[in-house]
Amino acid sequence: RQSDSAFLLVGALPAGQAFESLPDNFFLDLLFDPAGKYGQYGQVEDRKVLSCTLTALTLPNGRKQQYRRMALKFAPLSYNAN
Repeated sequence: RQSDSAFLLVGALPAGQAFESLPDNFFLDLLFDPAGKYGQYGQVEDRKVLSCTLTALTLPNGRKQQYRRMALKFAPLSYNAN
């Protein structure tokens, strides 16, 4: 069974770093945090970034905003370990 999902994650930037320079692991750690959606049943060890791209989109006011699009592959744990 395969499906696609989209999630909005919110986290504080590490001091002195810009969004564009954050490593992939910053986002993986945020997504798979024990208090998050996929980490609540234990640490997700089988995880991989398939692709990661930065895109500058133009806002209605004409300014540019950076967005990161990531394709991930992972095996989440469930309450019954399936």
